[in-house]
Amino acid sequence: MGTMPFHLEKGVLGLRLDYLTRSPAVRNHVVLRLLAGEDPFVVAATINVLTVGNINVFTDKKADFVQKLDDLLVKDPTPHDPHGKRSGQEYWEDQRDNLRPANNDNTGNRNAFNGFWGPRQHLVRDTMRRAMIRALTSGKRIDFWWECSLPDGSDPSVMVAETPGAAHVLFLTDHGPVEDPKTGVRGTPDPDPQFPPNGGGGHHL
Repeated sequence: MGTMPFHLEKGVLGLRLDYLTRSPAVRNHVVLRLLAGEDPFVVAATINVLTVGNINVFTDKKADFVQKLDDLLVKDPTPHDPHGKRSGQEYWEDQRDNLRPANNDNTGNRNAFNGFWGPRQHLVRDTMRRAMIRALTSGKRIDFWWECSLPDGSDPSVMVAETPGAAHVLFLTDHGPVEDPKTGVRGTPDPDPQFPPNGGGGHHL
């Protein structure tokens, strides 16, 4: 796995940003702050719109994040789009079913992401700001991916790859962080939210 020339993967922070940026209010809030020159890592840790409360992409526990998605959807609704899912339960199902165990939404996995990118923020801060502004103002669907395609020893970077229907924000690294696909959840899994029998929103423990 470590010698693969190319590897594209969805991680927990990418999935969280996918869901959040489907909210017009969040997109507007984030792009205005980035255009004002704010640090994108600070912005992602302090998203606060429509009295939902502070959303910290990096550290919110899964159940709290799920609840905030539902609160956000109530206060900033958009027509249902199967390609632009927004509810807490849809997010929970996506992270459970579509991310491998080492990437799904658990504290250990989030800490691993933060442990890699935290010391490298200064290397990608400006390029990340420019990439996110370009994606957020493209008028297209946005998604976030981790791509390890850089030569070994390269500094990480962030770029946007646009297709006719989407702006793909790519967090680029070398192959160092690539793990065996069988890698399991790091640490004790977070408790899962509890949903009402009919699904959708509601109170999450």
